Amino acid sequence: MKVKAASHCLDNRIEITDGERFFAVDKDHILTDKGRVIERPAHIRLSDNVQLAFALQEKALRIAKLFDSSCEWWSCFKSSIKVRDRLTHPKMPEDIDISGDEIVSVLTAYEGFKEQALNYSERYKA
Repeated sequence: MKVKAASHCLDNRIEITDGERFFAVDKDHILTDKGRVIERPAHIRLSDNVQLAFALQEKALRIAKLFDSSCEWWSCFKSSIKVRDRLTHPKMPEDIDISGDEIVSVLTAYEGFKEQALNYSERYKA
């Protein structure tokens, strides 16, 4: 999503910052103690990365903000990230247990994200 939006901006002379362009391809830069600039993979928090993807879509499509972080699916998405983190880095045996509510929350997040992404995709076709 990010690459498509950034590419669309560049192809259509829509202003995009260097930071947006590099984060769109998950690249970051650091300055070494020898004064050299080195490119490295960007470490972007998942929720921030998704919000960037949506912001770039809105910029590329020249539309008002569609994404609303107060919606139910976004709240479910953020709580699902905690479940993912718990499962990938368990500290206690019960950390790998998943409740029914957590499964419903993950599915709500998935459906909401999919709907939001399709909403942007459809606008490219229009």
